[in-house]
Amino acid sequence: MPLRVQTSITPTGEPLLEDPAVIEDLAEAQGSIIPAGGTVVGITVPIIRSDQTGLQYSTRNHDSEFIFNTGTLHLTLRQEIHLSEGLSPCARTIWLQHELKHVRDNEAIMSRIDAELRKDQEFNDILVAPTEWRARALSGDAAEHSGDRQRRF
Repeated sequence: MPLRVQTSITPTGEPLLEDPAVIEDLAEAQGSIIPAGGTVVGITVPIIRSDQTGLQYSTRNHDSEFIFNTGTLHLTLRQEIHLSEGLSPCARTIWLQHELKHVRDNEAIMSRIDAELRKDQEFNDILVAPTEWRARALSGDAAEHSGDRQRRF
């Protein structure tokens, strides 16, 4: 069985009302540039969780190298909407509608993520059509095991 990518979307909860400084910090952490004198009143923070426990690899050379065999990569999108607590109820409603458009855009991206990931050469070389063994960082007693074998990470 080749690589399968399975996506899911966690429903977005109620917006979180935050101090305006927190909203600005979140925006900067997401890479937004806030012009001098500008303010940020809302932001949607998308988080993609990657669960790789369903992937199986073969290892060799005392587990120092691996090659992908088969499995399912689970990707889950969770989103948080943060709005400034300084907004009036009317402005909050307007900005919430704006942020919900970002939520829908991010959800649409998730429907295309499998195809887009497969276009990435490095992703493809490691998980879609692997042809070479890759170095693997070792920790704990994994370095003590030897031989070629199949392993779930």
